[in-house]
Amino acid sequence: MVAPSRVVAVVKADGYGHGAVAVAQAALGGEGLRDLARQNHARAAYARERLAAVKGVSMPHAAPFFNEFVVRLPGAAARAVETLAGRGLAAGIPLSRYVADRDRDLLVAVTEMNPKAAIDRLADEIGRLA
Repeated sequence: MVAPSRVVAVVKADGYGHGAVAVAQAALGGEGLRDLARQNHARAAYARERLAAVKGVSMPHAAPFFNEFVVRLPGAAARAVETLAGRGLAAGIPLSRYVADRDRDLLVAVTEMNPKAAIDRLADEIGRLA
């Protein structure tokens, strides 16, 4: 285990948000960090596959991804995010916030903190929006 004073020093040394990676590596070790990355990618791949199976949903990009990907919804992503938030789900970020012609596109991020049951629920709830 890493001494708390060492962790604090690592976080304070980096004012750009990179301290979290250093803390994770210090706490988990190199192999632990690799395992965590594998979990993140496996869950994201599962989520992408699960969401792609929802009627009316498509994947506009075939490029490789790590734990974030874009989903094209059958309707406006901003409206979907608002509706799903009312159901207790944080669905993602509507890309229309940043690009005007991407109103149906939703940026989804998945980590080890998202269990399969939550991913399944998100896919089911998106399916109910159509």
